[in-house]
Amino acid sequence: MMVWRLAFRNLVRNGWRTGLTAGGIAVAVALLIFLSAWITGMARTMVASATEAGVGHVLVEAAVGEEAHTLHDAFAVDEAQLDAIAASPLVERVAPRIESFGLLGDEERSQVVRVSGVDPVREGGASSVFARSMREGEWFGAQAPSETGPREVVLGHGLAQVLRVGVGDELVFFTQAADGSLGNDVARVRGIVRTGQSAVDRMTVFFHLEDARWLLALEGQAHQLVVLTPSVYGVVQQAEVLAAHVGEVLGLPVHRAHGPESTDGVVLRTWGEVAPMLAEMVDLTDAMAWIFYFVLFFLAGFGIVNTQRMSVLERRREFGILLAVGMRARLLAKMIVAETVLLGLVGALAGLVLGVGVTALFGHVGIDFSVFTAYEGDIEVLGLQLGEPMYPRVSDARVALPVVVIGLLSAFFALPAALRTLRLDAVRAISGRT
Repeated sequence: MMVWRLAFRNLVRNGWRTGLTAGGIAVAVALLIFLSAWITGMARTMVASATEAGVGHVLVEAAVGEEAHTLHDAFAVDEAQLDAIAASPLVERVAPRIESFGLLGDEERSQVVRVSGVDPVREGGASSVFARSMREGEWFGAQAPSETGPREVVLGHGLAQVLRVGVGDELVFFTQAADGSLGNDVARVRGIVRTGQSAVDRMTVFFHLEDARWLLALEGQAHQLVVLTPSVYGVVQQAEVLAAHVGEVLGLPVHRAHGPESTDGVVLRTWGEVAPMLAEMVDLTDAMAWIFYFVLFFLAGFGIVNTQRMSVLERRREFGILLAVGMRARLLAKMIVAETVLLGLVGALAGLVLGVGVTALFGHVGIDFSVFTAYEGDIEVLGLQLGEPMYPRVSDARVALPVVVIGLLSAFFALPAALRTLRLDAVRAISGRT
């Protein structure tokens, strides 16, 4: 305990140097925490945008071998089966979707569009990513669509700009139905959605599931089942169990990947298997975080070494006197290590408070990248429009890591000075010849 009291006294005695070094460490740790939280937030935003507005955590499709899916690759599914799948503790919700292509436009302009038929209730209702992302108008209600009057649609933000339409405007939709007939109808724009995923916002028109089934002659069928689970990252370990459950409910063979033999039943794939580039990008963001850690830890360690070396050199005579009056060299070495560790921990803890505080602030208000662009949504990264705020997310493990590592680095970088003190000659130190 005496060693720590001496170490504290020595640090306070040279307050300016201690403050500057601890401040540098604090800034480095705060940067580490904020950058790590920002990278984590960006990765989570990418995954959430791609899964909730796209493939889900798990995607179930008709098995077609190695061929591309077509309009006819649908399978029958009823409400009872959907309820049975959703009853699993591995499933938060499951929603059927119809996916196809068509032509949407008016007398002045038209556009080939991706058709997505959605069940607004099973997609999550008012809490779904679509309902939360409405820019104009409103998302589909829980009630079934009317059989009379124009079909209501929700357009992606980019598609609405291309067609130059707004809420309440009417368009004509054409597509090929599964029975060989021509599906066509008048579509009234109910709302405009901006999910933040450019591929969805630029070319997708959303229909109520029952309207899409009617237009495409696919009553009682679905092209996809989009499954959301309690853990987007833990679903990989549960995929086999979930596949067995889905197969039992549907009464169909369930394959885990497309291949030459997967031509019957359905295929179940996790989001990482459906979008491997997205999974690789998430891994890349983790690698970027570790690069930041390495660089800032190096800079913090360099500051600790420089400060401690100067402190030891300035106190050579003091150390010599302490040795001459009977202090053991081992105790002196312990004091140097204690000083360095205490200096590192004080800076790391200050950085912890600063980093968590700043991260919590931006985690609440978000970081709006649109201020760096002339037009909203001009900048895109990995298919995400940075006109939307990004929210840093603090990870408990990554908050504690800088404090632990700085403490260990401090002890490590104190060892050279401590070992040198063990070999210090009191007479030469007092005379200034060492």
